[in-house]
Amino acid sequence: MKKTKSSLKPCTIVLNAEILNQFKLVAKEHKFPLSRFLNDCMKEYLNVSRVNGFNKDVTLQVGIRNFQSQDK
Repeated sequence: MKKTKSSLKPCTIVLNAEILNQFKLVAKEHKFPLSRFLNDCMKEYLNVSRVNGFNKDVTLQVGIRNFQSQDK
């Protein structure tokens, strides 16, 4: 299979302040990197929405990984 070189295309995702604050509070509470938490949430959202459809609001239960345990 021929490999094609992909280029990054800019895109925009709009989060309102209330939703972003929810992410920030949970990330801070669990001492969790915000970017990693957002990434995990999006993965979980995609998994859930494949089943439930993309046009519905989804309440996610995301497992917070404990990074401190990896330092030992």
